[in-house]
Amino acid sequence: MKDTDSITSLNEGGSRVFFKRPLSLVFICIYGAAFVIAVVANVFAAIDFMDFLYGFFIITTIFCIPLLILFLILLILNIKKHKRRTRGFSIGAAACLVISLLAFTSGSLIKDQFIRANENFENKNYGIAIEYYDHIIKADREEDIAESAKVSKAKALEEITKAEVFKSNADIFFKYKLYSRAENEYKKAYETYPYLKGINKDIKNASAMKEQYGENIGELDYVLFKDSIKFLDVAGFPNNWGKVKISDPLLAEFKNIKLEEGSFFEAGIEMRLSGILTGSNEIADYLDSSEGLFVFISAYLVDADGNIKWAKDGYLKGDTPFIKPGQTKEFSLISFIPGPLEKGDNFYIAAYIKRSLIVLINPANPESPDADKNIFAL
Repeated sequence: MKDTDSITSLNEGGSRVFFKRPLSLVFICIYGAAFVIAVVANVFAAIDFMDFLYGFFIITTIFCIPLLILFLILLILNIKKHKRRTRGFSIGAAACLVISLLAFTSGSLIKDQFIRANENFENKNYGIAIEYYDHIIKADREEDIAESAKVSKAKALEEITKAEVFKSNADIFFKYKLYSRAENEYKKAYETYPYLKGINKDIKNASAMKEQYGENIGELDYVLFKDSIKFLDVAGFPNNWGKVKISDPLLAEFKNIKLEEGSFFEAGIEMRLSGILTGSNEIADYLDSSEGLFVFISAYLVDADGNIKWAKDGYLKGDTPFIKPGQTKEFSLISFIPGPLEKGDNFYIAAYIKRSLIVLINPANPESPDADKNIFAL
């Protein structure tokens, strides 16, 4: 009768030689490889370490139970035939039983995914929380749990977006050498979402640059608007003005405007447009700068057909081109005019800030002052 555990062959002397079949070794290798593959797959599928542990314990339990059944069957078959094998199968069955019980018990002690999601949310680890919420929603859990997961996911996304806005603002401040402001905005981002990628490094960089070069070495070179003000797109201005936006509300007002013809500096017909500009008290509500608004002035005259007859750019009179809340400054624009003023002529004058002088608080906001001429008095 052929032995199922061995094969035989004859050597040169005619004697029979026995070779053990490596079936048990092959089985262990295949089964072990399957277990390793399952664990590796769990590494990539797990949301975090706790999720990995939970999956590992479940996989271990699943793989131990068939082995336990196999060892018990072999134990029963060999209990009276082979004492040595019986001892080995008993040890194997006991080991599988202990491992499967430990794995199952450990897995059951790990908190439910919804609880883990909420804990991550409370710890401001919104990215991991969202992954858990997504898994819960896709798994089609109980309706109330799934709905709660959707609501919490939306809140987590809002917090991440808020942190990203703070970081974006800080990046702009850092670019313009406003290191103290950059550090403050980076810290706001960290407080909102501590797990935002690179935020700790950004805080350290801003702090180091502030210590090395000073808090806001670029403070006097730019105008800093708060994100509460709106700048709205408008049309109808000369093409050479480029893109134009107007602030809502207007932050300054033209008064006592005079339009005169004559020879003021040189021979020939010149036109002088003069008056005063008064800064609104609301400037302080929308400006994050002690210097005030940097003022450029542009004016043009058009005839009844809309043709431009005269145009001039200039600044306010005084030591600085800035205007502060409640402050009044004079201006005077003089240039040649090819023909006399006529009935039906219209003139337009605007006070504005160029895009190159503005630090945008939130560049993604369509109402940010990102035009070529950001008008605040018209």
